[in-house]
Amino acid sequence: MTRHAWRRDRTAALIRKASLDAAAFVPGPSFHYLTGLDFPLMERPTLLFVTTGGGIVAIMPELERLKWSSAFPDAETFYWQDSDGFEDAFAAATRALGAAAVGVEGGRMRMFEYEALRRHMGNGDVRNADAALQALRIAKDEDEIASLSRAIEISELALGETLEEGSAPALPSAPLRRC
Repeated sequence: MTRHAWRRDRTAALIRKASLDAAAFVPGPSFHYLTGLDFPLMERPTLLFVTTGGGIVAIMPELERLKWSSAFPDAETFYWQDSDGFEDAFAAATRALGAAAVGVEGGRMRMFEYEALRRHMGNGDVRNADAALQALRIAKDEDEIASLSRAIEISELALGETLEEGSAPALPSAPLRRC
């Protein structure tokens, strides 16, 4: 199992524990954490859904098809393009999810995506799941701990070299004038 698949399985467990059917993520730290891919948060809605079984459903702009499909060829993905708009992709994705309750990162998701998701959930429920998902990136695996330790080591070495070079340059001795 890949690191990202393991993370999605952990996410699925958090979703189940929160009595949700799926969680939706927009591009940002959690999206990257779960996929390893970087997408810009732009005017084109891009959503990743993780289901209680760890499955992936996605809404992707057509211009991201190659990047997404090469990394996740088996994901149930609904592409859309500017000329057609994104409404059909949202409708198809929410039908595919069949979810009664979808959690979102309330501190990350813009009203734009939230409202589109809510519009297409029918009788479903879209909830702020920040509390349920906060453990997602807080708990670190061995590789993440090793990476953090290495980053600290590099920072300490850089600080040591900076301090060895001498003190910071002196400030000018002329008095400061008030404006």
